[in-house]
Order: sequence, then C-alpha cells, then structure tokens
Amino acid sequence: MALLEQVQAVIPEFAGYGAEAARRHSDELVRAYLGERLASFAAAHSGDLGDQGDAFDTLVVRCEFASHRGLRPFEDRDPDPAQHDALLTADLAVTTLAADIGELKASEVGTFIARANAALDRREAAMRAV
Repeated sequence: MALLEQVQAVIPEFAGYGAEAARRHSDELVRAYLGERLASFAAAHSGDLGDQGDAFDTLVVRCEFASHRGLRPFEDRDPDPAQHDALLTADLAVTTLAADIGELKASEVGTFIARANAALDRREAAMRAV
C-alpha cells in the first residue's frame, strides 16, 4: 500500500500535500488526529498524569496550532516526490503513535510524550525541507 493510502486508511479525508489548497488542511488533520486522542486520554486519566501533566498539556496545545516555522515555507512550495514521501512517512509515524494511545499506561506517559514530540519534530523538519 502506498504511503498516501496508508495515511488515508487512518484519516480518510487526508488529501496529501500535492495541491496547495490541501497542504494546510492535511497538516491540520494529522495534528487533530493526535490531539483528539491525547485529549481523550487526558479526560480518562486526568488524575493519573502526575508530574507529566504539564508536559502532556503542552503536547496537546502543540497539536492545536500549526508550526509557522514549518508550515509557512511549506505552503508556498510544491514538494518533489521524495519530499512528499518524507512528509507522508512522518505523518504515518504520528498517526501510528496516536493509535497507540489507547494502550498507554499512566506510567508510560513520559516516554510517550518524548516520542510524540520527536515525531512532531520530524514532521516539522520534513515540512521545512520542502
């Protein structure tokens, strides 16, 4: 299955990054996919986050807003096929991580936050590389 199809299997309305109009929306969809799962986890485990609560909240906020450092240059340029694949690979990593939240134990929150931030950093780097 192609990378685009793999992301679309998780987020059906995901259009990819080929068309200028789709870029911002696709970025929002991936961030929202992770953010919604984070918010659901937080609601179910609000008392279990302990000293990771602030870092968890910061991650949720990061999902709510586009990184202007990453998105701004990305909006104005068409990714070549290799860049498009790098973006989709980063998106797939984020959506896979988001799917794992349901299995997350409170004791694993710190590690999860680090993995999620690293995945979002890789997405932003892929966007800046366009």
